[in-house]
Amino acid sequence: MTQRTARQWAINIVLTIVTVSFMGLSLAPLVSQILAPKTPAEPAESPETAAQKKRQSEIDGYEAVLRSEPNNQFALRQLVDLRLEARDVAGAIAPLTRLAELNPKETRYRLELAGAHLFLKNQEAAAKELRQVLAIEPGNLRALENLVQIELGYSRPESAIGVLEDALAAADTANQVQPDSVDRTSISLLLADLYAFLQRFDEALALYEQVTKADAQDFRPVLGQAQVRQAQGLTAEADTLFNRALELTPARFKDEVQQRIETARKPLETPAPTPPQP
Repeated sequence: MTQRTARQWAINIVLTIVTVSFMGLSLAPLVSQILAPKTPAEPAESPETAAQKKRQSEIDGYEAVLRSEPNNQFALRQLVDLRLEARDVAGAIAPLTRLAELNPKETRYRLELAGAHLFLKNQEAAAKELRQVLAIEPGNLRALENLVQIELGYSRPESAIGVLEDALAAADTANQVQPDSVDRTSISLLLADLYAFLQRFDEALALYEQVTKADAQDFRPVLGQAQVRQAQGLTAEADTLFNRALELTPARFKDEVQQRIETARKPLETPAPTPPQP
């Protein structure tokens, strides 16, 4: 398994800086090697064990650097990467936190921290990091999606809705400061999807239709309307909308959309009746 794969296994955040090794070199005299008594050969070390030792040596080296230079960002980044490679997600928290503190306007470190906390099932800590991301980038879709999921996990649907409504309310101001920094359409679709998930179908349909009016060529709101109609049992209307959505879908997304349509069209399995109690 490559370093990149191992990091992606730990948390769904891409780490782009390559690990730099500390290499040691033994210069024992040749004569002493020749005259040294012969000892039985030790079993060959497995590649996995060798890699673990090498990684630990690198970790020790970067920790030594940080003891004298606690704000060395290169060493902090490498330490994060190595600990994630070792699947020590908890050990990556402290250096990631320091990187976030040293770079308060860079949201990527807060997003990584949120991912680490989610992996460790610390939902509240993750939510705190995500809210700090949104304070800097109110339209950050990754932060919005994850924060909505956390609120739903705590059975707080109104809070989840509020997260997206707040982002939409801040969109105009944010876009005046930095044009196109908040994607109102995508956030509206997230909110419509959330309404559909909560079976608040009228509100979902109203939002989907609003997005369609703004851009009649966008397949996403049409697909959303079709899924709502399917959930309502209006299969004929749903089929028409599914076909329309597929027509509008760009080629690179057609397979995925077709799969979603097929899944939506499958009838829900009826649970087997519970046998009567004696």
